[in-house]
Amino acid sequence: MFNPMDYGNWKNSIVKSVSLGFLALVLYGLGMQVLQGEFFHAHENILLIFISIAVYFGLSVSGWVLVGIPTHLALCRWFSPRYQYYALVCLIVSILLVLFRGFASSAIFIVAIFLQAGLFRFYVFSK
Repeated sequence: MFNPMDYGNWKNSIVKSVSLGFLALVLYGLGMQVLQGEFFHAHENILLIFISIAVYFGLSVSGWVLVGIPTHLALCRWFSPRYQYYALVCLIVSILLVLFRGFASSAIFIVAIFLQAGLFRFYVFSK
């Protein structure tokens, strides 16, 4: 049975979800290069990865501090931490992003939000 005041291993779960989410997005980017047959030079890929690291981890940390951690603590305290609640919060944040920024400029953020939240929920209460 779930103890409402058990927040799980949320610190390590955030690190795992952000890292695996970044790895998935990098592999997607490299896979798209292979499928399209348009390869960047090695120095272009390295530069792209370094810029992506700075932006992705910066935005991920700020997102977890401002939205993710408070949401997780609230769900654990007042509700049950089910996947559906995490998906609902992701959907609300995604709708707000689309309303304020448009879909084209928010698509990668929406994918990252759902990916990180799903991975986080998977790891947070795993033994």
